[in-house]
Amino acid sequence: MKIHDLIYFDKKKYFGGAVQANWFYDSAMVRDIVSSYVFHGPKYHGVNRGEDNKYSLYDTASYACELIKDGEREKREFMLTIASYGTGKSHLAVVLAALLSGHDEDLRCAVLERVKFVDLSIYQKMLNFKSKNLVILLNGMNNFNLDFEILNVAKKALYLHGVSEEVLHGVTKQYDLLKHFVESTYDGFEESYKRYFLNENIEHLCQKEKIISEIEHNSAVLK
Repeated sequence: MKIHDLIYFDKKKYFGGAVQANWFYDSAMVRDIVSSYVFHGPKYHGVNRGEDNKYSLYDTASYACELIKDGEREKREFMLTIASYGTGKSHLAVVLAALLSGHDEDLRCAVLERVKFVDLSIYQKMLNFKSKNLVILLNGMNNFNLDFEILNVAKKALYLHGVSEEVLHGVTKQYDLLKHFVESTYDGFEESYKRYFLNENIEHLCQKEKIISEIEHNSAVLK
Protein backbone atom coordinates (compact mmCIF):
# COMPACT_ATOMS: atom_id res chain seq x y z
CA MET A 1 0.00 0.00 0.00
CA LYS A 2 1.22 3.48 -0.90
CA ILE A 3 0.47 6.88 0.59
CA HIS A 4 -1.71 7.86 -2.37
CA ASP A 5 -3.93 4.87 -1.59
CA LEU A 6 -4.77 6.42 1.78
CA ILE A 7 -4.90 10.15 1.12
CA TYR A 8 -5.27 12.48 -1.82
CA PHE A 9 -4.82 16.18 -2.49
CA ASP A 10 -7.90 18.07 -3.62
CA LYS A 11 -6.51 20.55 -6.16
CA LYS A 12 -9.84 22.38 -6.30
CA LYS A 13 -9.30 23.52 -2.72
CA TYR A 14 -5.75 24.69 -3.30
CA PHE A 15 -7.10 28.03 -4.61
CA GLY A 16 -3.99 28.82 -6.58
CA GLY A 17 -1.94 28.86 -3.39
CA ALA A 18 -3.81 31.62 -1.58
CA VAL A 19 -7.39 32.59 -0.80
CA GLN A 20 -8.40 36.14 -1.72
CA ALA A 21 -10.63 37.94 0.81
CA ASN A 22 -12.99 39.33 -1.85
CA TRP A 23 -13.92 35.77 -2.90
CA PHE A 24 -16.45 35.89 -0.07
CA TYR A 25 -18.77 37.60 -2.55
CA ASP A 26 -18.22 34.87 -5.17
CA SER A 27 -21.00 32.33 -4.62
CA ALA A 28 -19.18 29.82 -6.81
CA MET A 29 -16.13 29.77 -4.52
CA VAL A 30 -17.19 30.68 -0.98
CA ARG A 31 -18.60 27.22 -0.15
CA ASP A 32 -15.37 25.48 -1.10
CA ILE A 33 -13.39 28.04 0.88
CA VAL A 34 -15.52 27.47 4.00
CA SER A 35 -15.57 23.68 3.70
CA SER A 36 -11.78 23.53 3.31
CA TYR A 37 -10.91 25.64 6.36
CA VAL A 38 -9.37 23.89 9.37
CA PHE A 39 -9.92 25.65 12.68
CA HIS A 40 -7.46 25.25 15.53
CA GLY A 41 -8.89 24.75 18.99
CA PRO A 42 -7.15 25.44 22.32
CA LYS A 43 -6.34 21.74 22.69
CA TYR A 44 -4.50 21.59 19.39
CA HIS A 45 -2.75 24.95 19.32
CA GLY A 46 -0.41 25.94 22.11
CA VAL A 47 -1.29 29.53 22.90
CA ASN A 48 -0.57 31.68 25.91
CA ARG A 49 -0.09 35.25 26.94
CA GLY A 50 2.51 37.25 25.04
CA GLU A 51 5.85 37.65 26.76
CA ASP A 52 5.20 41.29 27.64
CA ASN A 53 1.55 40.58 28.63
CA LYS A 54 0.37 43.34 26.30
CA TYR A 55 -1.39 41.12 23.82
CA SER A 56 -3.18 37.76 23.69
CA LEU A 57 -2.60 34.86 21.36
CA TYR A 58 -5.74 33.06 20.24
CA ASP A 59 -6.43 29.79 18.50
CA THR A 60 -8.79 30.38 15.58
CA ALA A 61 -11.83 28.69 17.16
CA SER A 62 -11.55 30.79 20.33
CA TYR A 63 -10.96 33.88 18.23
CA ALA A 64 -14.16 33.29 16.27
CA CYS A 65 -16.08 32.82 19.52
CA GLU A 66 -14.56 35.99 21.03
CA LEU A 67 -15.47 37.96 17.93
CA ILE A 68 -19.09 36.89 18.24
CA LYS A 69 -19.22 37.72 21.96
CA ASP A 70 -17.81 41.19 21.37
CA GLY A 71 -20.31 41.74 18.60
CA GLU A 72 -23.20 40.79 20.86
CA ARG A 73 -21.97 43.01 23.71
CA GLU A 74 -21.08 45.86 21.37
CA LYS A 75 -18.09 46.34 23.62
CA ARG A 76 -15.39 47.15 21.10
CA GLU A 77 -15.35 49.41 18.12
CA PHE A 78 -12.77 47.22 16.41
CA MET A 79 -10.48 44.24 16.82
CA LEU A 80 -7.01 44.21 15.33
CA THR A 81 -5.55 40.88 14.27
CA ILE A 82 -1.88 40.47 13.39
CA ALA A 83 -0.33 37.37 11.87
CA SER A 84 2.61 36.61 9.60
CA TYR A 85 2.40 36.42 5.82
CA GLY A 86 0.94 33.15 4.54
CA THR A 87 -0.69 32.10 7.82
CA GLY A 88 -4.23 32.04 6.44
CA LYS A 89 -5.63 35.44 7.44
CA SER A 90 -7.65 35.86 4.25
CA HIS A 91 -8.97 32.31 4.45
CA LEU A 92 -10.10 32.92 8.02
CA ALA A 93 -11.59 36.29 7.05
CA VAL A 94 -13.81 34.66 4.40
CA VAL A 95 -14.92 31.96 6.86
CA LEU A 96 -15.75 34.50 9.57
CA ALA A 97 -17.56 36.67 7.04
CA ALA A 98 -19.73 33.69 6.08
CA LEU A 99 -20.56 33.19 9.76
CA LEU A 100 -21.16 36.83 10.66
CA SER A 101 -23.10 37.79 7.54
CA GLY A 102 -25.83 35.25 8.26
CA HIS A 103 -27.28 35.67 4.76
CA ASP A 104 -26.94 31.95 4.06
CA GLU A 105 -27.96 29.48 6.74
CA ASP A 106 -26.13 26.58 5.10
CA LEU A 107 -22.89 28.56 5.08
CA ARG A 108 -23.34 29.53 8.73
CA CYS A 109 -23.91 25.91 9.71
CA ALA A 110 -20.91 24.80 7.65
CA VAL A 111 -18.65 27.17 9.59
CA LEU A 112 -20.02 25.97 12.93
CA GLU A 113 -19.44 22.35 11.90
CA ARG A 114 -15.81 23.19 11.24
CA VAL A 115 -15.57 24.59 14.78
CA LYS A 116 -17.37 21.57 16.23
CA PHE A 117 -14.76 19.30 14.69
CA VAL A 118 -12.01 20.80 16.88
CA ASP A 119 -13.81 21.90 20.06
CA LEU A 120 -17.33 20.93 21.13
CA SER A 121 -17.55 23.45 24.00
CA ILE A 122 -16.69 26.41 21.76
CA TYR A 123 -19.15 25.13 19.17
CA GLN A 124 -21.92 25.06 21.78
CA LYS A 125 -21.14 28.64 22.82
CA MET A 126 -21.43 29.77 19.21
CA LEU A 127 -24.43 27.66 18.27
CA ASN A 128 -27.09 30.24 19.04
CA PHE A 129 -25.43 33.04 17.11
CA LYS A 130 -27.85 33.77 14.28
CA SER A 131 -27.72 37.53 13.78
CA LYS A 132 -27.34 39.02 10.31
CA ASN A 133 -24.71 41.63 9.57
CA LEU A 134 -23.64 43.67 6.57
CA VAL A 135 -20.08 42.44 6.05
CA ILE A 136 -17.68 44.69 4.14
CA LEU A 137 -14.65 42.59 3.26
CA LEU A 138 -11.78 44.29 1.42
CA ASN A 139 -8.84 42.58 -0.22
CA GLY A 140 -5.85 44.52 1.07
CA MET A 141 -3.57 42.94 -1.54
CA ASN A 142 -5.29 44.88 -4.31
CA ASN A 143 -4.39 48.43 -5.28
CA PHE A 144 -7.66 50.36 -5.28
CA ASN A 145 -9.38 53.66 -4.63
CA LEU A 146 -10.76 53.19 -1.10
CA ASP A 147 -13.99 55.16 -1.63
CA PHE A 148 -14.71 53.25 -4.81
CA GLU A 149 -13.94 49.85 -3.33
CA ILE A 150 -16.02 50.33 -0.18
CA LEU A 151 -19.01 51.38 -2.29
CA ASN A 152 -18.46 48.50 -4.70
CA VAL A 153 -18.27 45.91 -1.91
CA ALA A 154 -21.21 47.46 -0.05
CA LYS A 155 -23.38 46.86 -3.11
CA LYS A 156 -22.27 43.22 -3.20
CA ALA A 157 -23.03 42.86 0.52
CA LEU A 158 -26.52 44.33 0.08
CA TYR A 159 -27.13 41.95 -2.81
CA LEU A 160 -26.35 38.96 -0.58
CA HIS A 161 -29.12 40.06 1.77
CA GLY A 162 -31.56 40.80 -1.05
CA VAL A 163 -31.50 44.54 -0.34
CA SER A 164 -31.68 47.06 -3.18
CA GLU A 165 -28.62 49.24 -3.69
CA GLU A 166 -30.94 52.25 -3.94
CA VAL A 167 -30.13 52.98 -0.29
CA LEU A 168 -26.64 53.98 -1.50
CA HIS A 169 -27.75 56.38 -4.20
CA GLY A 170 -27.41 59.33 -1.86
CA VAL A 171 -23.66 58.74 -1.61
CA THR A 172 -23.02 58.10 -5.32
CA LYS A 173 -23.49 61.64 -6.62
CA GLN A 174 -19.83 61.81 -7.59
CA TYR A 175 -20.35 58.93 -10.00
CA ASP A 176 -23.37 60.66 -11.52
CA LEU A 177 -21.22 63.75 -12.07
CA LEU A 178 -18.49 61.63 -13.67
CA LYS A 179 -20.99 60.02 -16.02
CA HIS A 180 -22.29 63.43 -17.04
CA PHE A 181 -18.71 64.66 -17.53
CA VAL A 182 -17.86 61.78 -19.88
CA GLU A 183 -21.16 62.14 -21.71
CA SER A 184 -20.60 65.85 -22.37
CA THR A 185 -16.87 65.77 -23.19
CA TYR A 186 -16.25 62.48 -24.99
CA ASP A 187 -17.17 63.59 -28.51
CA GLY A 188 -14.86 66.60 -28.30
CA PHE A 189 -11.94 64.70 -26.74
CA GLU A 190 -12.42 61.22 -28.14
CA GLU A 191 -8.79 60.86 -29.21
CA SER A 192 -7.55 61.88 -25.74
CA TYR A 193 -9.81 59.33 -24.09
CA LYS A 194 -8.65 56.59 -26.43
CA ARG A 195 -4.99 57.51 -26.05
CA TYR A 196 -5.25 57.39 -22.25
CA PHE A 197 -6.95 54.01 -22.07
CA LEU A 198 -4.60 52.53 -24.68
CA ASN A 199 -1.60 53.76 -22.69
CA GLU A 200 -3.11 52.13 -19.57
CA ASN A 201 -3.55 48.85 -21.49
CA ILE A 202 -7.31 48.90 -20.93
CA GLU A 203 -8.34 49.56 -24.51
CA HIS A 204 -11.67 47.78 -24.02
CA LEU A 205 -12.82 50.97 -22.24
CA CYS A 206 -12.26 53.27 -25.21
CA GLN A 207 -15.94 53.59 -26.16
CA LYS A 208 -18.05 56.23 -24.42
CA GLU A 209 -20.86 53.85 -23.45
CA LYS A 210 -18.36 51.39 -21.99
CA ILE A 211 -16.65 54.07 -19.90
CA ILE A 212 -19.96 55.29 -18.48
CA SER A 213 -21.16 51.78 -17.67
CA GLU A 214 -17.89 50.94 -15.89
CA ILE A 215 -17.55 54.07 -13.76
CA GLU A 216 -19.12 52.48 -10.67
CA HIS A 217 -17.57 49.04 -11.19
CA ASN A 218 -14.02 49.56 -12.41
CA SER A 219 -11.55 51.64 -10.39
CA ALA A 220 -9.28 51.95 -13.45
CA VAL A 221 -11.78 54.42 -14.94
CA LEU A 222 -11.26 56.80 -12.00
CA LYS A 223 -7.49 57.13 -12.37
